[in-house]
Amino acid sequence: MMPEALTNLQRTLPPWYYSNENVFLKERSEVLANQWFFVAHRSEFSQTGDFKRINLLNTDIILRLQDCGEIKAFSNRCLHRGATLTHALSGNLPVITCPYHAWKYDAQGLLISTRGQMPQLENKLCLPSFTTIDVSGLILLKLKGYEQGVTSDVPEVDALSPYWSFYGLPDARIINTKSITCKANWKIVTENFLECYHCSPCHPQLSEVEKHVALLEDQQLGQFMQLQRNYFNRASELGHPIPPPQFINSEALSYHVVNAVPLSGSTETGTRDGKLAAPLMGEQKASDQGFLYGSLGPFVHFSLYSDHAVLFNFTPINSQSTQIDVTWMAREIPDADAVADLCWLWEATIEQDCKLCELVQEQTDSFAARPGYYTHMETDSASFCKWYQAHFQHSINETGV
Repeated sequence: MMPEALTNLQRTLPPWYYSNENVFLKERSEVLANQWFFVAHRSEFSQTGDFKRINLLNTDIILRLQDCGEIKAFSNRCLHRGATLTHALSGNLPVITCPYHAWKYDAQGLLISTRGQMPQLENKLCLPSFTTIDVSGLILLKLKGYEQGVTSDVPEVDALSPYWSFYGLPDARIINTKSITCKANWKIVTENFLECYHCSPCHPQLSEVEKHVALLEDQQLGQFMQLQRNYFNRASELGHPIPPPQFINSEALSYHVVNAVPLSGSTETGTRDGKLAAPLMGEQKASDQGFLYGSLGPFVHFSLYSDHAVLFNFTPINSQSTQIDVTWMAREIPDADAVADLCWLWEATIEQDCKLCELVQEQTDSFAARPGYYTHMETDSASFCKWYQAHFQHSINETGV
């Protein structure tokens, strides 16, 4: 029998939710395809026909810049026999010709040639397309829901775009990228990213930059409140936006969160020495010695500093692995030393996070595996668990089917 002191604590999901392939297959269709993914930045496309190839949930996709200026996303699978249309990761595609039987598609994905074999299909069939929106320079994609080119009535995105714009994402340039295959379920990766209870013992670089972590863990609330007030006052004097405290809305299928966090002491940004290594981003007038962090659903996360931004995209691969893509952006591309300095914090931290998540995944099939507990420092992870349960868990029985 469970001790009474434990009965009021929120439990984690049963361990098999993190390893069962039947669970993942149902998630893929019922929840994951309805979430936003960060797939590109506007600066990656300069000429009509420029494209980028991506893969989401085993769906091969071409992102292409159209004549009208929109980024269109359509399937990289031929309508004839299902062959891959291009293996290139990027380039320019005036038209698309299938390498198998040479069926040809125009810039809109319209089938324009079957080499005379099936003229009744020509100019009538199109490659399947997917929802994309361009918000503050970020190209976001959903596999299900909404219509192509939607730019309004997307409340979860509209709530974040003013902060992205203020911090200069529309005019930013990509200065570095990193991709890791983490051998852990996407929920483990997301829960890890939403809590900093593990930060002090596991993230020396992050703990150095973000002093509030140790203050909260040591329950030094007075010192934390003073550090936060100093940051808020500086930001207010500079005219920088400070969002009100936010939490995950478990009732929203696509949730959003953005919060403001103070940096340590006189630290200006997330570099090795805490000093600016690139020009100020967006409309900032000076470093306010803090930064904004947040998320758009479970897969898009961001940290906005004075001189750079870091975007994280999580892509579930299967029940026990997740691709983590990190993108660093600045107002302009600095020299190599400055790039290394700007990437120093999250180059190390994301590798550490990956290893921590894999430690959890290793134990999900143990006979000793039981649901765990969320502490008061894991509120966001607990809220994510409630969100998941509200939108998905009811469709899975105790055998994982």
